Amino acid sequence: MNSQSVDFRSLKCVTTIECNDKSLQKLLHFTISGIDTLTTVILHNYVSSNLLLQDNHRDNVRSSLQSPKDPKELLGEKEHSLLAYLQIYEPTVKDPPSFTLTQLCNLEELRVGVACGTNFETFSLSKLPKLRLISIGEGEAPGVSSFPLVISLLLNDLPSLQSIRIGDNCFLNATEVEFSSLKSLTSIKIGTSFNKAEMYDGLLIFTELPELQSIQWKLGCFCYMQQIVFKDLPKLEEFQGPLEESSYVQTVLYPSSMDHFIQGYSGLLPFTVEAEDHSGYIRYR
Repeated sequence: MNSQSVDFRSLKCVTTIECNDKSLQKLLHFTISGIDTLTTVILHNYVSSNLLLQDNHRDNVRSSLQSPKDPKELLGEKEHSLLAYLQIYEPTVKDPPSFTLTQLCNLEELRVGVACGTNFETFSLSKLPKLRLISIGEGEAPGVSSFPLVISLLLNDLPSLQSIRIGDNCFLNATEVEFSSLKSLTSIKIGTSFNKAEMYDGLLIFTELPELQSIQWKLGCFCYMQQIVFKDLPKLEEFQGPLEESSYVQTVLYPSSMDHFIQGYSGLLPFTVEAEDHSGYIRYR
């Protein structure tokens, strides 16, 4: 699609919105609003647009963002009057490039392919009460990045989220990353090169994750995070978070219960171990 402004308000029988490989290359902002019961949105590989989906506070929205399937299987034979308003437009100065999903009350899975979101600066998911899975860039495309310009990764009000899976070469520039207050989250798995660009003031936080059992990231992640914080992870059973010797991490804060996970860092980084302080943390510097 080559146009920069498209208005589909006249559509009355849409059940599925599907962006094929390499579509929306020149669009900077993609908005779907006024949806009654939109059932499926699909983003294939190499989709480069800004996506905002919201239901305008409607209570009966049913929507899902899924991996590619047979369109015939998705559309079926029934007709529905679902999509009230669809607009694609360029962002203004006050509306920076962003990927936002919010107020989609029946969205259960978010699956985004490789090399998507090359224009976005923020990535935000909020008010998605049934979202269980976030999967980004897990396809086979060596060296290809998804969301490379995103600085802020924001996840809020996702009470049902259980799993976060992020593939290799995603979020290269992310420096503001917080996984917090996700009451049902059990696993986080991140591929290589997350936070790989040379931005030196990053902060990575894992906190208030009462069901989290596993944190895994590959070597080559979080090289430019100045501080990594672990807090309130009572059920953590598995931690694989190697850091490169050349990492710029200055401080790792964690509860004493994680000592057997974190102690290996002292062999990789020029840290010295301090005694456990009054806040219940052990500090590496």
